[in-house]
Amino acid sequence: FTYAIIHFKGMFRTLFDPGAIDLLKLLNAYPKRGGLLGQISDHGLVKTLVYLLTERPFVFWAHIFMGILLLFYYLFAFLSFKTVIRLPALLLLTTICYFTILSGGPHSLNRFRHPIMPIIAVFAGIGVTRLLSPSK
Repeated sequence: FTYAIIHFKGMFRTLFDPGAIDLLKLLNAYPKRGGLLGQISDHGLVKTLVYLLTERPFVFWAHIFMGILLLFYYLFAFLSFKTVIRLPALLLLTTICYFTILSGGPHSLNRFRHPIMPIIAVFAGIGVTRLLSPSK
């Protein structure tokens, strides 16, 4: 039971971690030592958020922006499910569930979401099309 909770939390992290840290590392805007995990464990979440907002606003806003972007991906993908209910869509949804379950656990990170993001992007594109032309 304990591991099931840990695995579920990992699945949640895989799906909803915005992935801003990887982008910031790519842009050399993330510290080489003493990252956010150490800050959170030493000072707590609220103090870390205040620290980010005052001392490192680029890191804070990068997380917010990428979180909103991920939310839009999921929202538009959800809008597509009303129109796309066929065997290929069911197989793609099964693939998403499979990779999400497989990538859970204590080791999970946002990069484990990469295999399913092209599929989610296809569904999101269908959702955007549905939103722009509701008659179809």
